[in-house]
Amino acid sequence: MSTEVNEPRNTMQYVGIDAGRKHWVCILDEKQKEVVPRFCIQNTRADYDRLEKLLGKQDKLCIEDTGSYSRPIFQYLKSRGYDIILIKGLRSKRLREFLRDSWKTDLMDCHVLALVRALEHTLPTTDLETHQTQDALKPLVRLYCDHANRRGKLRQRLYSIIQHSYPELSDQFAEPTCQTVLGILRFAPRETWNDTNHVCAILKEHELQCSRKDIERALACFRNTVGTSSPADTSVSFFIDSYWSEIRLLEQLEVQLARMLLRSPYATLVSLPYIGLITTAILVSEAGDIRRFANPKKFVKYCGFRFSKEQSGDMNLQKLHSVSTPVRWVLSSVVLNLMKYDTTLKAFAERLRARGKKPLIIRFAVARKLLVRLYFEMKKRQHMTPEDNVRALQEGKLPGPMRQALKEMGAFSRNRKRLTTSPSAGPPQTFGACSSVPSSVDCGSGASGSS
Repeated sequence: MSTEVNEPRNTMQYVGIDAGRKHWVCILDEKQKEVVPRFCIQNTRADYDRLEKLLGKQDKLCIEDTGSYSRPIFQYLKSRGYDIILIKGLRSKRLREFLRDSWKTDLMDCHVLALVRALEHTLPTTDLETHQTQDALKPLVRLYCDHANRRGKLRQRLYSIIQHSYPELSDQFAEPTCQTVLGILRFAPRETWNDTNHVCAILKEHELQCSRKDIERALACFRNTVGTSSPADTSVSFFIDSYWSEIRLLEQLEVQLARMLLRSPYATLVSLPYIGLITTAILVSEAGDIRRFANPKKFVKYCGFRFSKEQSGDMNLQKLHSVSTPVRWVLSSVVLNLMKYDTTLKAFAERLRARGKKPLIIRFAVARKLLVRLYFEMKKRQHMTPEDNVRALQEGKLPGPMRQALKEMGAFSRNRKRLTTSPSAGPPQTFGACSSVPSSVDCGSGASGSS
């Protein structure tokens, strides 16, 4: 490496440093061409001084955060007044995937780190923020799925208790674990079941929004059946309180997911009639930047919806690929509703059924069609900014959590009652927000509706 001081220059350079036992350095000019070949320096003061002679105060530097390896050179260059940032290794990995470069070497890493600063001027900011949103969404989506599974198990337990004690409820209510039934079992003493007005007053006192007609139907079932469950039974009360607590927590998580999605270019996907908030969050957290995929086939393959062939002699089989992804998990349930209500996909499924295809093959084929549609929808939105998302979402039909996130930002004027967040506040105010998830505990299918 040359140690001579360069002449003063007005051009800007972008410097990437892959910190380790040895530091690899890449210096790019404004046209993203290498000023000097990539070189290696030792973790010594003398090499730091030689590196500084190649830099100018107007240059922008980027170092990968590798703990004790990156701390000395970062502090040295920072003390000299350089514009320098630290990024995690996962961030550089995301950008390497964005550049469609699968090589992982120290020489490639320092080049990618230099591009992090160069792309700040050559690409829209959403291109870099997409990966940050994706990384922030992943743990929140996993947390939502865990609590959705727990909520589903509590719902199944309550369903079995109520069905065993009051079997007539299944004839009167499509959902025996609805708000009316649980409210009566939790708050109304057994001696008040003969007085409809008293029960209505009790439920109103606990801010449960139940119609009088539903209360009368539920009380009629309770009077005609000698139930073994009592409101004083601690096990039933515990399950009901736990069930409501999970619903309140899921409502809060949905609002947090909506806030994060507003920073993504693909937030307006929630306004589509066949995809909801949770499905959009899972799709963005797993797929990230749609420009990683050159065509819809690669996107479908990445999501796990592809077939593999096995051939040996006269045997020629076609079977479903065994890779399971969260996108495959959520869309497998979403397509069940689309096959009933979407005319295009319903006709496609009928054609496959007429050809004698098995139900699982039909579901996968419909899901592949849906993913191709989503691929082009995401392509349309790849350059949208948070301000564009707010303007577009204000005009569309939105799920409740997204509407509340916009309202908290001061970008939505329609009045809406806030969700109950206090753990001691009784049942959730928007009880039906999560009740559409089936007993199969698929957290994605509950979000297939848009409101």
